[in-house]
This record gives sequence, structure tokens and C-alpha cells, in this order.
Amino acid sequence: MEKNISGVKASIGSIPITHVVYADDIVLFSKACKREANAINGFLEKYCRWSGQLLNRAKSGVIFSKITHQQTCRGIKHILQMKSLKTKSVYLGAPLFLTKAPAKDFKFLQERLEAKLKRWRRLYHGREDPL
Repeated sequence: MEKNISGVKASIGSIPITHVVYADDIVLFSKACKREANAINGFLEKYCRWSGQLLNRAKSGVIFSKITHQQTCRGIKHILQMKSLKTKSVYLGAPLFLTKAPAKDFKFLQERLEAKLKRWRRLYHGREDPL
């Protein structure tokens, strides 16, 4: 409401997305600058006070765009006391960021499904047909 962080736009002319909440996880979007990092710190502290939840900074992280200067990244990580996440990070078993080849990004799902089917076939063929 106070517009302390800029968020990201999905398309030209759209409203910026500043956050996504799923269960007890929060993803915040902002510009890579110290002012917005300090604003995020303030939001997180206020959220913890209001909700009674604690933030585990060791399990939290930040992701920067490729064009963000290393000095800026270091400063923001210091302010937030968080580490950088790899672009291949996953959340609930799915990649956070997709490449230009989504078939490769989700190949692991196909492999897991095929492995389950293989196990089920072995179990099924080892017993009599239930019908």
C-alpha cells in the first residue's frame, strides 16, 4: 500500500506484482537496491511481530537478475542476512525459474513417473490378476 517496493510487471501496462503467498511461504519481488532491501526487512520484521512466526534467514534466500552488479548483490544480501539462491532452485519439487526449454525443466517429473510405473508393473506382474 505504501509502495515501498516496486515489484515486477508481467507485461507492459500491467500492475506490478510485489508478493506471492503460499501457505507459510512468501516470495517478494523488488528492485535490487538498498532502499527496497531495507523496506523488505521492515515488512518481514512487522510480519513476524503480527503473526508470531519467526523468519529463518538460513532457509531464506534472494535471487538477482543477471545484470545486477556483484557489489549491489553483496550489499543486499548483507542487509537481508540471506544467501543467494541458485537459478536452478526448486520449490515444492518444481523449478522456481524456467529455462527456454520447459521440457528439460520438467524432465525429472517424467523420470519419477516412469520409475513409479516400473515399480508398479513389477509388483503387479509378480502377483495374480485381482480380477
